[in-house]
Amino acid sequence: LLQIRPAVNHGIRELEDRDIRHVIIEVGLICYLMGMGFDYRTARAAVESWETDENLVEDGILVE
Repeated sequence: LLQIRPAVNHGIRELEDRDIRHVIIEVGLICYLMGMGFDYRTARAAVESWETDENLVEDGILVE
């Protein structure tokens, strides 16, 4: 659990400005990538870049 602490802390900070569903999905995706071997910063950058992909939002995979 200590390995995903940065992702959880990020999610807690995001709750101030974002919808809870968005935060849960984002933290889940970051943790998944970390489990696949990515470090926190790389995983977060990847997920953040996906947020700008309109196709993912339009298909309902990500929420704004």
